[in-house]
This record gives sequence, C-alpha cells and structure tokens, in this order.
Amino acid sequence: MPVKMKVPYLAGLSERLWLGRNRELRAAAIVCAVILCADLGLFLAVERPLGMGIDSKRARITELRAKHAAAVLYQKQKKTLGGIAAAVPTQKDMPLLVKELELGARRLNLHVGPVNYDIPRPVAQGAALLSFSFPVTGKYPDLKRFLYEVEASSRLIGIESAEFKSDKGIVSLDLKLMTYVRG
Repeated sequence: MPVKMKVPYLAGLSERLWLGRNRELRAAAIVCAVILCADLGLFLAVERPLGMGIDSKRARITELRAKHAAAVLYQKQKKTLGGIAAAVPTQKDMPLLVKELELGARRLNLHVGPVNYDIPRPVAQGAALLSFSFPVTGKYPDLKRFLYEVEASSRLIGIESAEFKSDKGIVSLDLKLMTYVRG
C-alpha cells in the first residue's frame, strides 16, 4: 500500500494562489487588468485613428513636395525667360543689330550689300517677328565662318534662308535673317 506523505508548505501554496482567498494577489490582478483596459482604450481612441490617417497624410506630403518642386522649377525658368526677353531688341535697336552684323562680316573680309528690313507694326505686348535680307559676298570659308557666327551669336537671330551663288571664285550669299523685336 502506498504511503501518502503530506508536505505542509504545498498545501499553503495552493491556498495563496487562489485569488478569492489572497487579497494582495487579487489587488495586483485588478490593477493589472485596469492598466490593460486603459492601454487598450488609449490605443483604440488615439493611436489607431492616427495610424489610419498616416496614408492620407503621406499622400498630402507627396502632393506638397511635387507642388514645391514645380514652384522651384518655375522660378528658375522665370529667370531664364526674363533674360531671353531682355535679349529681344526693340525696334529702335534694329539699326544697331544690323551694324553689328556688318562689322562682323567686314572683320571676316566680306562685302555687305544693302540690308533691307521693314519695321513691323507696333505690338502693344509681346514681340513681333521681323525678317530682313542680308546680302554678303566673299570667299567661301569666310562666308561659312560668318554663318557660324550668326548662328552662335548671343543675339536672338535666326537664319530663315541662305542662297549661295558663285562667279569666278567669288561667292555671294543672300541671307534672309529673322529676329523678334519688342514693341
């Protein structure tokens, strides 16, 4: 027959673990339950709605960054376009532009014929397109260099047409140039 042994401290331990009989353990369990419920309530009331709004806020931040980048690009382009607008000559500057082209051609040992241009009607705002003929004669390499200088000029001058004619080693170039003039 088996012998039953009683261990006195185990009997007391089973009584202490029971919440109904131990006031200290019951109070600690109630405090933990209250803290857990408060934490859960705080999470549901504050953190969860904040977390749900993060996606919309991230989309708004991305939208604002795109608008800022567009504004910065606009400011850079505004400076560039302002410089271009300042480079457009006025109608009064047209004789100076022709004189500058003539000096460039003479520097390259070219002969310049009569330059013809008509001042367009005055424009209240913006710029008007002005075409003018610029006949030049000389050696082909000099004419070629002159065309390059016209194209690479800091002035807003475009070559509308170029017609070459040759007679006994002398080449004549009938240029039709265009530019914009401010009113």
